Amino acid sequence: MNSELSKSHDPYKAINLWDKWLKATGVDDGHGYRVPVEVWDAAWSGCLRLLAFAIAGGHVAAYLAELDISDFNPKAPPPKTDAFWEIVDSNRAPENAELADALEYLDNPDVVTIADVIETQFLDGITSDFADWLQDRKNGRQIPHRFEECGYVAVRNPDHKGEGRWVVGKKRCAIYAKKTLSKRDQLARARAKAEAGRTDAGRV
Repeated sequence: MNSELSKSHDPYKAINLWDKWLKATGVDDGHGYRVPVEVWDAAWSGCLRLLAFAIAGGHVAAYLAELDISDFNPKAPPPKTDAFWEIVDSNRAPENAELADALEYLDNPDVVTIADVIETQFLDGITSDFADWLQDRKNGRQIPHRFEECGYVAVRNPDHKGEGRWVVGKKRCAIYAKKTLSKRDQLARARAKAEAGRTDAGRV
């Protein structure tokens, strides 16, 4: 490929050679896994140098030839800059902020139920609109995602073969636990919360 490129400074020839390499390896057919990482990195590095030589007649290529790009990884994720987080925040659901506020108001418990969150509306923990949102059946599938983005996951009740819900008080419901807890601790704390709910219900 070097000898063929050296005969011309035509940038389109460099691009055509790159296309040939993609077809030969199967990358442009969606089978990039056939190319080892070190081969991909070497080919990409070589393409950059050859294309620069073709465009600049060797001036830019001379600079690139001396440039150390050994640490460059074209597959690496982009840096998490302030602009990146602004984009992420702008796409976050507004319910996440209210749920996070409610969890913080509850001192970020190890386990929590939707009812626990709803009750904070009477203590100015959340707005009544968000409480209504949590109780609206059509939002049922979104709620687990909102909890997960706030660091909590649903803990299935192994004794309930259907939906895996727990009986807290006199109602079946989901119990969410911190993702940072081990599976064993998540289950143990969920069991303890369900048991405490049954005890409180018995006192009523």
